[in-house]
Amino acid sequence: MLSLLPSVHVASAAALDVAAERTTAFPMVMLAHERPDRLNVTLQSLDAVRGIDRSKVFIVQDGYDERVAALVRAHGLHLVQLPALDDGSDDANRRGSRIAAAYKRALSLTFDELVPDEEAVVVIEDDLLFSPDLMEYMLAGYAVLRVDPSLWCVSAWNDNGFRGLTDAAQAPTKLLRTGYFPGLGWLLTRRLWTRELAPAWPREHWDHWMRSEVVHQTSRGRECLIPQVPLIAIDCHRVSLIAIECHRVSSSAMDCH
Repeated sequence: MLSLLPSVHVASAAALDVAAERTTAFPMVMLAHERPDRLNVTLQSLDAVRGIDRSKVFIVQDGYDERVAALVRAHGLHLVQLPALDDGSDDANRRGSRIAAAYKRALSLTFDELVPDEEAVVVIEDDLLFSPDLMEYMLAGYAVLRVDPSLWCVSAWNDNGFRGLTDAAQAPTKLLRTGYFPGLGWLLTRRLWTRELAPAWPREHWDHWMRSEVVHQTSRGRECLIPQVPLIAIDCHRVSLIAIECHRVSSSAMDCH
C-alpha cells in the first residue's frame, strides 16, 4: 500500500558534506519469531551486507525454537531466546501489544546488556531483505544525524520508493527527509532510547506511536533521513499484522518477489 509522506524534502548539501567520525560498523539487533524459512532468507541477505561486524549481530527471538537456533548458529551469529509473549490470539490489538512488548524488551536488553558501550544500533526484523551497502548508508547517515538536531533517526526504507515514483537519474544517491517514521531497518541512538522512547514506550502498536504527532508528539517535530531508493525490502510471504501485496521497489540491489 502506497502512502504519501508529509513534509518530505532533500537533505541539505552542507549537512551531507560533514565527514563521519565513526567508521566501524554499528551493532545490529534483529527481532525474530518462529518462522525459520523466512529467517533463513533474511540471514542469507544479511550475509551479503558489506562491512558488518558479525560479532555484534544479535538475533533476539520471542520464544524458543530449535529451528531458529540452528539457523543462527549456522550463520555464526549471536542468538538470544526469551520467553514467548505470544498467547496464540489472532486479535490485532493483542498482537500489537505483544509486538510492542517484544520491541521494548529486545531494545532494553540490547542497550543495557548486549552492547552497553555502543552509541547506536541498527534495528531490523526477520522478514527483511538488504542492499549490500546498508551499513555504509547507516554510517553516512549517522554523520548527518549527529550534527542535525532536527533529525531523530536514519531509516533504510522509503514508503514512496516505488518504480515510477523515484527520480531514476538521481535515485542511487539522493537522500530525503520525512516526518513520517519509516521503521523497517533504522538506526536508533542510545540517547534517544534511554532519554525519550524507553520511559514512554506504549503498550501497543509502537510504530503508530512513533508516528503520532497529534496525540503523543513522539518525534517532537523531528524527521528521519531516508534514501530515495529503499535499501530494505520486505520478504512478502508473511508480515505480522496486515496482508499486503509485494512491495516492488526501484533498486539496482534487490527486488522483492
